[in-house]
Amino acid sequence: MHSAIGNSILFYIVIFILIIVMFFVVGSISYSKAYKVKNRIIQSIESAGNYESVKDELTEDLKRYGYQTSLTEKCKKITVNGVQYENLNDTSYRYCVYKIYLNPKNSSSVSTTGGTLASTGLTTVGETGGTIGDTSNSTSSNVNSGYYYKVITYTHFDLPLAQHFIEFAINGETKILGKSYNYS
Repeated sequence: MHSAIGNSILFYIVIFILIIVMFFVVGSISYSKAYKVKNRIIQSIESAGNYESVKDELTEDLKRYGYQTSLTEKCKKITVNGVQYENLNDTSYRYCVYKIYLNPKNSSSVSTTGGTLASTGLTTVGETGGTIGDTSNSTSSNVNSGYYYKVITYTHFDLPLAQHFIEFAINGETKILGKSYNYS
């Protein structure tokens, strides 16, 4: 009888270790897929210069990668230096793309008087706008005139009861785009 109890405990320990190992394998596969999707989105945006022109191409790529879709989950607004940005992704895939201006107050296409701009996905908070890294009071047109995209993809686990509880965000940003340099 003693050996029967010892064998069952050993059996449960082996099963528990196998479950933990499988959890790590599934987690690393899901993480690598989300990381690959994030890098693909950033690479496409940087090569085209904007998100709108590569949206259809990305949809086809994500379908080929087997990336998850989500009809109920929506991306939230993010705030960078007092300016709120809305998600530009309107597809059914679970990733977020935000176009963030380096200096929305000096940008000719962005209003800082409040409200939402549908074409840019921008909402201002207060009257001050916001800048990133602008420590000078220069009024030069080429100072902080660019923008970049922030991309967020998600790992997920398709467990029946914990699908929405186990999700990790993977963030990335493109290089600065649309910035002109004056070398004279």
